[in-house]
Amino acid sequence: MIKLIVGNRAYSSWSMRGWLAVKHSGEEFEEFVVPLFDEEWDKRREGDEFAPSLGKVPILWDGACVVWDSLAIVEFLADRHGKERYWPQDEAACGMARSMAAEMHSGFANLRRELPMNVRKSFPTRDLSDAVTQEVNRILQLWAQARAR
Repeated sequence: MIKLIVGNRAYSSWSMRGWLAVKHSGEEFEEFVVPLFDEEWDKRREGDEFAPSLGKVPILWDGACVVWDSLAIVEFLADRHGKERYWPQDEAACGMARSMAAEMHSGFANLRRELPMNVRKSFPTRDLSDAVTQEVNRILQLWAQARAR
């Protein structure tokens, strides 16, 4: 059985993505939720289970095989369970979806910094910085392009 190490999915979008990918695979897995950034965090991330990822989550262990990074986990599971489970079948649409996922995965630093994830709380509407507004507009543009396909 595979093992997935994640942070709290309510606050860690990377952990949430890794968990969703494994859940969507239909494969049975053990989930280990580790507190992030508590007083034991530095010691915990030095352990052998975290060594390959330098202490980042999510981490998927399948025997001796270790995969870290939520996008890498998606690709690993797509290879294992079929690309069509995770990506569009059409080659052009798949290329676009992968490009969008990579951009979402690695970009939007201003949005992440100014509007961190917390799915347990509702926040009042607030003014966005110009940098965040630009990133939100880029996300809307990406979704519009995808829908237009």
